[in-house]
Amino acid sequence: MSANPKKILFGVCGIGLGHSHRQLPIIEHFAKDNKIMIFAYGNSYDFFKQRFEANGNIKVQKVAVPFLPGN
Repeated sequence: MSANPKKILFGVCGIGLGHSHRQLPIIEHFAKDNKIMIFAYGNSYDFFKQRFEANGNIKVQKVAVPFLPGN
C-alpha cells in the first residue's frame, strides 16, 4: 500500500460479464496501492463479490439499476 492511498469507485454494468472481464485488470492494478469500491448489480455483483471476497482493499456494493427495455 502506498503512503497516500486513493479511494476509487468503479461502477460495473451487470448485464452479462463482458464489462466485468474488461474492467478486472484495471481494478486489480489500482487495488495494489489504493482502496477500491465497486458498485455492481446482476452478474457483475456475483462475479466481483466472489473474486474479491478475501481482498481487504476491495469492497463490492450491490446497487439497484432500474431500466426499461425499449424497442
